[in-house]
Amino acid sequence: MPNQHVVKPGECLSSIALDAGFFPESIWDHEANAELREARAGNAHALVAGDVLTIPDLSRREHSVAIDAQHKFRRKGVPAVFRVKLEIDDEPLANEPYLLRVDGLQTRGITDGEGRVCETIWPGAREAVVTLGEGDDAIEFAFALGELDPADTERGARQRLASLGHACGEADEFADDLRAFQAAEALAETGELDDATVAKLIELHDGL
Repeated sequence: MPNQHVVKPGECLSSIALDAGFFPESIWDHEANAELREARAGNAHALVAGDVLTIPDLSRREHSVAIDAQHKFRRKGVPAVFRVKLEIDDEPLANEPYLLRVDGLQTRGITDGEGRVCETIWPGAREAVVTLGEGDDAIEFAFALGELDPADTERGARQRLASLGHACGEADEFADDLRAFQAAEALAETGELDDATVAKLIELHDGL
């Protein structure tokens, strides 16, 4: 029988799928999760604590192989992908050497022409830190993995505004923060988390 999994704080679809032995899309696309997909506007990366995912039963696969020979089997679906665009004052940090640390593991690379970092990581990772430069000139960007709320919630919107470089004040300043974002993106300055604003946040943040 399929299992009902209640999402815990810090979990994401990739980490849940890893623990359950599935590809993330095998769980997300399951017919029993249609209502949740609709509630999250199809965004599998915006689960929140308390969401209920249906995890299907594992199916057994058998292979016939020759004896007295070596056989290689490759597990698919691991790792996940860490993708972020780095900017300062709306200027992309393009073609910059970086050090990526994910749960203690280090990877070096160079940002692309638009300031993007794209690296494979373990699906259960919880924290990523990207460092540009060295010594006193070093700049660090820290990211909590698996903590992103849906864009149509205040917390999810504030997370995206902060990541996009917009000011995020106290809770009672949220409407003003939204108006500033809406003005910058030529949207109606309603100060509300309306459909057009949510769509723009998803386009700019989630669509990297």
